Amino acid sequence: MEQIPIEVILKAEAFISNLSEEDQEKLWYIYEEEQPHLILVFYNMLKDIKDKNIIAKCQYLYLVIYRSYKYYGVKLAPLKHEKVMDIHFKIAEILFKNESKFQSGDGIWIEMKMFIQQDNLVDFIIIFLIGPPDNPYNFKIIDDFQASNAELITSIIILNNEMKKHIGDEIN
Repeated sequence: MEQIPIEVILKAEAFISNLSEEDQEKLWYIYEEEQPHLILVFYNMLKDIKDKNIIAKCQYLYLVIYRSYKYYGVKLAPLKHEKVMDIHFKIAEILFKNESKFQSGDGIWIEMKMFIQQDNLVDFIIIFLIGPPDNPYNFKIIDDFQASNAELITSIIILNNEMKKHIGDEIN
């Protein structure tokens, strides 16, 4: 499966950034109707994040990620809750088992690049969520860092797998 071009990601980001707060909320409801279990897990994970800036970044990034995956033109059937939770727990387990390895800002994302195979999207997330290498965001609470990464990675892997079912190369 080809990567989502950076132009598509930037176009999705521009679209979302130009929406009012009310219109972004409407977009959330549209995406929630399309993938209720993915959004439910995402919302539940956001409850664990204390830093409101991180919550806002995650919500914004989710909209960009989801809109970017529309690039493939595949209408997905709603995912089963069990499938979403299975991937979610696998990612959480990887993160928490390797907590010391992934304390650095972009460590987990660099590690996951080979699995995700969406370098443009990962690079965009690193810059938006973590910040540039010379001025990274200071995550005050390590659990916020891990929760935000776990949820965004889970969303990408699930969307990737679903697209690849139509195109090939599913990641487990």
